[in-house]
Amino acid sequence: DSLYYGDVVFFHHSNAAETTKRGKQGPNSCSGFMHADPCIERVGFQTINEQGAPPNFQDCLYQILPMLNYDSTEAHQTLSRRASFSSSKDEQEMIELRIKQEYQQNLQAVKKYQTGTEKTPVLYGHIVQLKHLGTGKWLQGDSYTADKERDCLRLTLSDGDESCHFRVMPRFKIRREGSTAYFGDMLHLRSEKFPGYAIRVTDIPYDSHEPEPFVHETNLSLMPSALKVMKFYRPGSKDLTLINTNIDFVMFFHPESNKFLQGSCARGRDDD
Repeated sequence: DSLYYGDVVFFHHSNAAETTKRGKQGPNSCSGFMHADPCIERVGFQTINEQGAPPNFQDCLYQILPMLNYDSTEAHQTLSRRASFSSSKDEQEMIELRIKQEYQQNLQAVKKYQTGTEKTPVLYGHIVQLKHLGTGKWLQGDSYTADKERDCLRLTLSDGDESCHFRVMPRFKIRREGSTAYFGDMLHLRSEKFPGYAIRVTDIPYDSHEPEPFVHETNLSLMPSALKVMKFYRPGSKDLTLINTNIDFVMFFHPESNKFLQGSCARGRDDD
């Protein structure tokens, strides 16, 4: 199934395979999903629990949307950083008006994809934005140093600017720029604001003293991680099941217990 703008997705990663490939096995190698904490707006890598699922799966969902325009916002931020910058009341009102118009234009551009009225496939090489469903904010690269890997940049959430632009690139040569991205593909998300940097999942927990499963640091690095893009649902789909029984892999989630259905080879006890 092709990846379309407006699709709600989650990103799986296994850094166990990645660290082995580099010749060393990290002490915290594991599998999990890219996650964002809605309280502190910290982006991380949520490892899976004993049931094979993250304990907060709803915080791992992102909506993939096209690149938005932030020219007025960026121009205002650039001018505001200048020590000699000053503006009259009329000029300030004009700047604020342009920013409001820009915001409304972006809102309209996003709405047609969120409702499913616009059907445009995502191609490799496209610049996209990822909207975190739990907070309504955008995934953003930051110029500040990452918390754990000090030679990397921080990844966070924001209301939106040019730091939220990421270029979708294939992990393997069987895909190329200009070709369609598919669910199940391994890909890299490269920052447009910070050339050479891309999203990387580390094997370093943010808070190692906390009980497992851990949340590992996810940052912008010169050594990117491969992320597997997985389908959650597509807005405006006429198929109410949202499942293609011939090709789709699905997980069954129980909201009350906050766990996934899991098969086991263990035999049941007679008294169960």
